[in-house]
Amino acid sequence: MEKKKILFFLHTMRGGGVENVLLNIFNNFEKTNFQFTLLLIRKEGDFFSQIPKNVQIKYLALGNEFLSNLKFINILQKIYRKVKLKILLKNPYFIRKFFISEFNDVEIAFLGDLIPILDKIKRADSFTIGWVHGDIYASRSDLNMKKEILSSSLNLDKVVYVSNKALENGILWNPKISSNAIVIYNPIDKENILSKSLKKIDFNYDEITFICVGRLSGIKGYDNVLKVHQRLIKDGFRHHVIIIGKGEDESIVRSTIEKYKIKETFHLLGHKQNPFPYLKASDIYLLNSKSEGYPLAVKEALLLGKPMIVTNVGGVTEIVDESNAIIIDYDENQLYNAMKKMITDKEFRNKLQLVNQKHYKEYDQNIIYNSYKKLLNSQKVSN
Repeated sequence: MEKKKILFFLHTMRGGGVENVLLNIFNNFEKTNFQFTLLLIRKEGDFFSQIPKNVQIKYLALGNEFLSNLKFINILQKIYRKVKLKILLKNPYFIRKFFISEFNDVEIAFLGDLIPILDKIKRADSFTIGWVHGDIYASRSDLNMKKEILSSSLNLDKVVYVSNKALENGILWNPKISSNAIVIYNPIDKENILSKSLKKIDFNYDEITFICVGRLSGIKGYDNVLKVHQRLIKDGFRHHVIIIGKGEDESIVRSTIEKYKIKETFHLLGHKQNPFPYLKASDIYLLNSKSEGYPLAVKEALLLGKPMIVTNVGGVTEIVDESNAIIIDYDENQLYNAMKKMITDKEFRNKLQLVNQKHYKEYDQNIIYNSYKKLLNSQKVSN
């Protein structure tokens, strides 16, 4: 039987929730009738090496790790890349002509800001899908970009939102988007997570430890985490905070750690291809984001039975509620009180842990993968 051709379009394979979801899709449907192609804007990222071998990879430009080590040649390559991508992204017709001219049954813009590009180059005979992983209403995208994403999404066959809250907030901007929108939660592989969490690591923190997992970016709210950590230490509430991830704000976070003199208790561990042993070894999971879609790390922490503090953003309350987490607004004082309670109230921590440990048995990832299978098997209906 001829395999169905599915194209995914994404920026890079840098470590993050979106890339993790894509890898889960590739791995779960590896032995099926789908033939996957991945088109990247830049060939780069910590997760690039994890792409299954049966996935065909295309890219518009090379990432930094594939450029020359000779300084002069490296500079020339970066200039050429910048000009090339500017031309291609402003004139996406060339992307279609030179990179993806062949037919695909289904073509997917796997991030919201790629939806307008797919809209401009969509084929009449391909089923087109947009994927909105974040909360458009609360995102930092400029107003014109938000309007373009939502208006272009109306021209695709389906648009996936990863939480009901994300869809509801999109409707606030443009009520028409409900016409072709569906909600499918991001999946996780619970057996794989449990297996990976058992790996032995050096974890030598002798006091209560909070863990954050996510890129070092302003939208993740680490500015408040740093302030509250310093306040708690000053007030005598000893603890550690570790962050797994890297990103554009790393230098800012590092300089703030130095400024606050907290380098002995606030730790940046960088990107980890397997963060789960660290998540399992930590006492409390902390999400202090200003905006989210459907944060996988919350689901992963829940599967590992972690007590947690989370901000009420995106689809967070579709994963946890007040029976198994402390839910706060993005507010420094609320964060201070929540972290203080976790540090000082062992009975409360244990109660949350017992509730969350039951979730592993109840979670059925096949429900989500069946929704994916149905979506990927969609066919274009001729008018």
